[in-house]
Amino acid sequence: MFSTIGLQKILTTQYDFWIPNFPTSKDLSNSIFSNYQSLLTRQLRLFNKFYITFLPHCNTSVSGGGNSIVSYFNSHQLLDSLSSSDLQSLQKKCIMFMDQLASIDGSYLSTWKDVKKQNPKANFKGPTPKWFQ
Repeated sequence: MFSTIGLQKILTTQYDFWIPNFPTSKDLSNSIFSNYQSLLTRQLRLFNKFYITFLPHCNTSVSGGGNSIVSYFNSHQLLDSLSSSDLQSLQKKCIMFMDQLASIDGSYLSTWKDVKKQNPKANFKGPTPKWFQ
């Protein structure tokens, strides 16, 4: 069983990438948006260059949605990639999944006003972010 500190380090690495699961080798090879990276993140990225991967034996998945926004942007070539400021904005607003931005059936994008209502604990100060427009 992981110690509490070990589990926290794994979750911090997920937070660095803003993804709901432990990063895969594909995630590790993508450029990271954060200027600050945890030691574990830097080590995993280095090992990944030599095709060495690590997987935790415990489930660290974040529940709450289906498709992560970061994965969605990375998989669609027509979309601009997220900048570090976009990622920080998503983190501050606690928005990780596309489900948090779309209608219940996923057929259309919610209005910014509706997004703010659905996430009352998040920080929504200032104008509508560029990643949403």
